[in-house]
Amino acid sequence: MGIKNVEDLAQIIDIDRKKEMVKGIGLDKLSSIAKNYLEHNIELRKGVMIEWAKSQFDFNDEVYIDIETTGLSFDSQIWLIGMLFKKSNKLILLFAHESDEEKDILKQYMKQVSNVKGDIVTFSGHHFDKEFIEQKLKKYKLWNNSPKPNFVDVLSVIRDTIEIPVSNNLKDMAAWMGYNFKHPDLAGYMMPGLYREYLISRDQELLTKLQEYNEDDIRSLTHVVSFIRDVLS
Repeated sequence: MGIKNVEDLAQIIDIDRKKEMVKGIGLDKLSSIAKNYLEHNIELRKGVMIEWAKSQFDFNDEVYIDIETTGLSFDSQIWLIGMLFKKSNKLILLFAHESDEEKDILKQYMKQVSNVKGDIVTFSGHHFDKEFIEQKLKKYKLWNNSPKPNFVDVLSVIRDTIEIPVSNNLKDMAAWMGYNFKHPDLAGYMMPGLYREYLISRDQELLTKLQEYNEDDIRSLTHVVSFIRDVLS
């Protein structure tokens, strides 16, 4: 329908001019939703108490993580692990410059998280990053005796606590909250192909674009969390 933010919804309030966009959706309901969100932006889900909602976004010394893979199955390769340590604002991008360097970047990942005492924060709705990383660590027998970090999936937390008038896509959500992406034309499904292109061409501009895309994912996630915290405070 082309509806990605509250402004798009607001335009639909003029039903006479926008009927073709929302045919069969329930015009009165959609109009009501648009007006409501224009005034309130974010609402608690039914039955959720404000203090409990706040506590769900009160992460501990968090590290934000986002991975890039060649596909969605666990047989696919992890070729980039981005990590942002919130307290120090330190960004680390573990990039596989060769197709056989997955184990190497996982070793570096384990070195970085071995001393993490706080939460590892991701965004997928079903712990994609956590499960993918753990499967690979088992494959390469890289588990050590250090305590496993606590993973938090922000999308799952959002679904349990608040309602936001955009899709569950991180890019749509962050853009609605005011985050400016470096490469708004890029999408996650493009990354595997661009990575394969980089392995062949070694184009440095393409490398920068791949790294910036991952950094954007991480920083936009921190933006979403900060925005929600401010609204709930």
